[in-house]
Amino acid sequence: MQGSTYKNLRTESAEQIVEVGFDGYAIGGLSVGESKAEMEEMLAHTIGYLPQDRPRYLMGVGYPRTS
Repeated sequence: MQGSTYKNLRTESAEQIVEVGFDGYAIGGLSVGESKAEMEEMLAHTIGYLPQDRPRYLMGVGYPRTS
């Protein structure tokens, strides 16, 4: 699902993708420039719309090891 830091877009994206009925769900569009606090706020908002009995994957979050 996508939606940047817009709760309304994340809600709409989540509702539509859950309606399809996938085996698991990827959360995208985070960790691409927003603050960590904004990312955590959007993640907390987003997971409330996803089935708890299905895998949820937060895409592309983290930093490469430099040493």
